[in-house]
Amino acid sequence: MRRSALATPVIVFSLLAALLGHARAQPLAADGGWGRPTKLPGNGAVATVGAAAGPDAVELVWADQVGVWMAASPMAGPWEPRLLAPAQSVRQVSAGTVAGELAVAWAQRDRATGRYHHFLWWRGSVTPLLDDPLEVRFDFVTLGGVPYALATLRSGGAAHLTLLPLDASGDELVLHTTELSVRGATYAQADDGGLWLAWLEGKTERTELGVDSEWNAFALLVDPAGAASSALPLGAADVTDQRQRALVTATPGGALAAWSDEESRLRAALVERRPAAKGAPVGAGTRPVEPASTTTGGPVALAVTRVSDARRVPASGRLLAAAWPYVYSVDGASFRRFDVTDVLGEAGAAAPVTNVLWSPVTVEGAEFVMATPTTPDAIAWLGRAEGGAVRLFTSDDRTPMRLTWRDRLARAMGWNPWYALEQAIGQALTAVLVGVLGALVSLPYLLVAAPLTARTRRGGARPRRTGAFVGAAPLVVAAAALAVAAGYGGRAPFATGATVAASVALGAAMAALATRKGDREPQATVLIAGVVTVVTGLALWAFVAYPHWAPLVGLA
Repeated sequence: MRRSALATPVIVFSLLAALLGHARAQPLAADGGWGRPTKLPGNGAVATVGAAAGPDAVELVWADQVGVWMAASPMAGPWEPRLLAPAQSVRQVSAGTVAGELAVAWAQRDRATGRYHHFLWWRGSVTPLLDDPLEVRFDFVTLGGVPYALATLRSGGAAHLTLLPLDASGDELVLHTTELSVRGATYAQADDGGLWLAWLEGKTERTELGVDSEWNAFALLVDPAGAASSALPLGAADVTDQRQRALVTATPGGALAAWSDEESRLRAALVERRPAAKGAPVGAGTRPVEPASTTTGGPVALAVTRVSDARRVPASGRLLAAAWPYVYSVDGASFRRFDVTDVLGEAGAAAPVTNVLWSPVTVEGAEFVMATPTTPDAIAWLGRAEGGAVRLFTSDDRTPMRLTWRDRLARAMGWNPWYALEQAIGQALTAVLVGVLGALVSLPYLLVAAPLTARTRRGGARPRRTGAFVGAAPLVVAAAALAVAAGYGGRAPFATGATVAASVALGAAMAALATRKGDREPQATVLIAGVVTVVTGLALWAFVAYPHWAPLVGLA
């Protein structure tokens, strides 16, 4: 009875040892100082979302079949949505802050003509902004004290980076014109009141040999008077995802530009302004700027002073925003933050890449809001739940997420924190099936080993212990085979040993409980103890080591 009474503590210890040994760096629902993602109330939203920094809180903008709505982020206070304007067939929403006021633009599709009517809500009133055959995304900027909407327009067979004035104080400015396609334009305010721009430019053609794609990232500087420098080529870019962007953010000496290269890796470059002088030599590590007739000539030239090594970082995903010293990207359901100082080869953070948010749904669209003196960095995004319904979410870095025991358990076991229960049940049922199948496969071995070991003096005297040793052999062999096939435990040898040891201990404890009572021959006791050890031990091992072996059989 004394030995049997030890079985329960052994089981508990085995489970704890297995979980502790298996702990690994699994992304949390939020990390890196960000708060837990919050789902926005309401249903019926269309697939578009906007966000902007308000006077005291981040303002979120979305649309449904009723119209265009705005509300302060629920992470900052109570949820109080207000209708900006009735609207139907809304396809695109853009939000920003210009001249100290919130501005919202949206596109409504005319079902009769197929054209898009773009409207502007600013200073409490709605006015027509633009009619265009294409859906246009707007950013709101201030240049030389004049409020503008930045847009990429296409007409006459060319694309135009254009500043559209929001009032009568300014004129329309065309900053760059190209016959190629333009995507993913972003901006940043320069320290002198000018604008930094970055965008992707190129073409994608179908040929007899497949798709031929040639895209490059560019940067441009506009001074406060509206004069633009020549476009500075930064490097080859990837636009496999049409939502890909080129990013730019101001730095003390110029700007940081970031883009995804042809191998979908993050590239970053520091860009500085230099006086344009004929015959002036280009300094070491810089790239000369070729004159471009499609840009407005100005007294400033640009040069790249440092470019990152693409081999230093993993795949970038879909770039979202830059906020020195970080670059944010979207990869499936994860928002990742890259430490750009590390990418550029300087002394950076200990963790150059951090999964700051894990969305409950795959991210379809997202907007980033840079921190202001009164508001934090924030992200608003949307995705589709089961059934296709659009769901809106938001998070910010005002208050870091507080970890619960569910978060820690999900991280230790490698479960999605939003679907931990479902994954735990499925993983447990799979593990039980593996244990039963393992026992069936090991049955010939057990039928031979049980009578042989039971006939020995030690085996006949202690059949339960002998059966546990007999049943542990298949588990150890299976772990060794997986280690050879897939490098199981290569990153954490202790985790491998702890998991196998805990599985054997649990199997032995369960075998002791199963054979505690009963009048049977030693051979039968050895066989029963061996079978129970195999089933229980292999099930626990399969449950804990699921992320390692499941991909080998196509389960993950």
